[in-house]
Amino acid sequence: IGLAEAIRYMQEIGMEEIRNHEKYLLTYAWEKLTTIGGIHLLGPISPEKRSGVISFIFDGIHPHDVGSFLAQDGIMIRVGDHCAKPLHKKLNITASSRISVGIYNDRDDIDAAIDSLKKMVTAFNGYHML
Repeated sequence: IGLAEAIRYMQEIGMEEIRNHEKYLLTYAWEKLTTIGGIHLLGPISPEKRSGVISFIFDGIHPHDVGSFLAQDGIMIRVGDHCAKPLHKKLNITASSRISVGIYNDRDDIDAAIDSLKKMVTAFNGYHML
């Protein structure tokens, strides 16, 4: 029943509209994420080659710390190997962080995540200076 309602909901909006919204948010998020020092975005820049997610790592900050810090601000992200352990091994990283966007997100959600990430970088840089 739940799956059928989800399908009906998506059909009402339209799959093309959902995808266009996703690409818009991915482009916006990518641009905002690149303003944060120490971040490394993983994968292709083009939203045409992405499907609703942007993975990233930080210099000197473990992804699990990133996830915990953002959770304190009510921002939920995924951290870990994301079923991509061979890729992480090839990239010589143990884990990554990943934000996801969907039809239920807007620019305010991206801005809140960016603000939290910037606050985290400041906090961790201050911690490392002690």
